[in-house]
Amino acid sequence: MNGSESSDASVLREIEERVRARLAAVEQSNERLRGRTRLLGLGLLLTVALLALVAVAPNSLAVVGLGAGLEVTEAQVFRLVDGNGLQRGEWSVDEDGRARLTLLDQLERERLNVSVLASGSPGISLVNSGGNRRAVFGLLPDETVNLLFADDDGVPRVQMGMTPQAGSHILLADENGAIRLGMVLDAAGLGSVILPDSASGTTEAPD
Repeated sequence: MNGSESSDASVLREIEERVRARLAAVEQSNERLRGRTRLLGLGLLLTVALLALVAVAPNSLAVVGLGAGLEVTEAQVFRLVDGNGLQRGEWSVDEDGRARLTLLDQLERERLNVSVLASGSPGISLVNSGGNRRAVFGLLPDETVNLLFADDDGVPRVQMGMTPQAGSHILLADENGAIRLGMVLDAAGLGSVILPDSASGTTEAPD
């Protein structure tokens, strides 16, 4: 290697070292920035949560010791409105003792319901723009858990559930809501398939 090549190699090594040092500095700076961003995001989330709590129930801060001396606010209905005065939600207890949280879209159409019946059974439903429930998830009084999917017209088409005894099932229905196919697995692990039958409506074929 002559002197010129040695000099060129030395220059390249120096450039590489400078680039590596610069990349390391940039990476450290990015890591510090990510840390600050995470802290900022957490602080923003906590701030939004506190603002929402104050907007819905100002006196509820007394529960966490941030508003000592404030009285508890009680009501049967809380209404949520946007900046234009349009109703966007309601939190209420009806005459039947059902506690219900309803959220509306910008056209004041019901889109999400969270409710607890007087019997204590909770449920969640998703509503389309036409007012039909497309998905329902609920816990029945007998401790059966059900997940139901409906088509755009609100006709139940798919149902999945589990009984308190750990049995499970999946039912598929046609456009009229009639069950056409079902799969059942009991608590003992015995499975069966439910198929339509011209005489009785369904037959069971063990797996």
